Amino acid sequence: MAIADIDTIIVVIMENRSFDHMLGYLSLPGDGRMAVEGLRADEDWLAAHANMHGAVPYRSKRLERTIQALADPNHGRAAISVQIGTPAQGGGPMGGFVKSYVEDTTPTPPEPGRVMGYYDAGAVPVFDFFARNFAVCDHWFAALP
Repeated sequence: MAIADIDTIIVVIMENRSFDHMLGYLSLPGDGRMAVEGLRADEDWLAAHANMHGAVPYRSKRLERTIQALADPNHGRAAISVQIGTPAQGGGPMGGFVKSYVEDTTPTPPEPGRVMGYYDAGAVPVFDFFARNFAVCDHWFAALP
């Protein structure tokens, strides 16, 4: 295919949490594994990337297909500082998503760990199709905050 054959270019931009929710499974072991920087299945990685809240570690886990709506974590500057663990907040890197999700969401989410969840290919078939048939760029970063 030549560049002249391309009629349209569509760019879908996701936050890193959205990327993990919708495409993070692509890096997990299995037949459909792709070379993206997504989630890992090993215990050390899961423990290192868990979010602590109320002395409970919340690890990344597959969400059931029936869970279609998650309250969106707050995107204000203070909430983002908690989520990504800026030095002013005293947290570790990316260690405050559950804390922010619980404290900044009204009503309080019934399951705090859902914010750490991800879908698999069967739950997001359109995203899966696009990822497997087009390009995925997983290292584009925004200057936030």
